[in-house]
Amino acid sequence: MKKKQRKLTLGIKTFTDHETGDVIEVPILHEESADFNFEKIWLGHVLTALEELGSKKIKILSYLFRVREKSNNMVAKTLMEIAKETDTSYPTVSETINLLEDNDLITRKTGVIILNPGMIFKGNHHNRVRIMFEYQSVKKIEVKSNDEVELKAKSKKKLLKGKPDED
Repeated sequence: MKKKQRKLTLGIKTFTDHETGDVIEVPILHEESADFNFEKIWLGHVLTALEELGSKKIKILSYLFRVREKSNNMVAKTLMEIAKETDTSYPTVSETINLLEDNDLITRKTGVIILNPGMIFKGNHHNRVRIMFEYQSVKKIEVKSNDEVELKAKSKKKLLKGKPDED
């Protein structure tokens, strides 16, 4: 389990009452927590080593890490472009992207692959939270879209069988 180290800072903050002009000193306790006893992984080096082992799927994942836009964790590439740029087949890219999505390492919206900021992100905490919110909202939209597709498919089957839509 990761431990957190707490740092408490006691200070004094000065406030001015705008109605009376009185200056008030108030004690302030500021708490900071930092990661403690954590491990670092140099992802670039690990992925390079894994690529050497020969897996095309690792090569595709490594490629996504390298070409992502650091500010938003997005890769604006088609599967065909990824196949060409990684020297892998389209079916391998498609299968890899589906596996990554099934395992919540990425999500997709039209024309864009978004890497899960819980897995990889460069930037400060505020930006990571912003990207995480966007990542989760795309996943929710995607689920709604799949539900709509499933409902449409059920309706179509009922129509083909000559039954009216009961939903």
